[in-house]
Amino acid sequence: MKNAARNIAILVFVRSAREEAGLKQLGFAGSVRQNHKILTGLNRRIKRVCAASGLPTYVISGALQNGQVFGERLANAIEVVFREGYQKVIAVGNYCLQVDSSLLRKAASQLERHPVVLGPDNKGVLYLIG
Repeated sequence: MKNAARNIAILVFVRSAREEAGLKQLGFAGSVRQNHKILTGLNRRIKRVCAASGLPTYVISGALQNGQVFGERLANAIEVVFREGYQKVIAVGNYCLQVDSSLLRKAASQLERHPVVLGPDNKGVLYLIG
């Protein structure tokens, strides 16, 4: 994994809990305050998981994101990591609780052998892009 650590970094791409809380209804949470609490926990969790993977991690959230639409903001965030000298990036958000440090290490290993690694959920949405 030493080689992967030199070439691959993780990008945590999230909104701040404050920004997201007013935009999304999470589960049975009925208020912005409850949403904020849930999102704060999700953001903390994904940061811990990424740190435990042993891979370099960049968190680009909220005001640090540049662009008008999601795709533009994500592409710009990935470019930030490339400018730091990494050749490959694994981008993750905070919503998929199945993402753990071993899954991230496996994605890094796969990315060493393949040009693209995708983690689709059961709804056809991607929780991981490498």
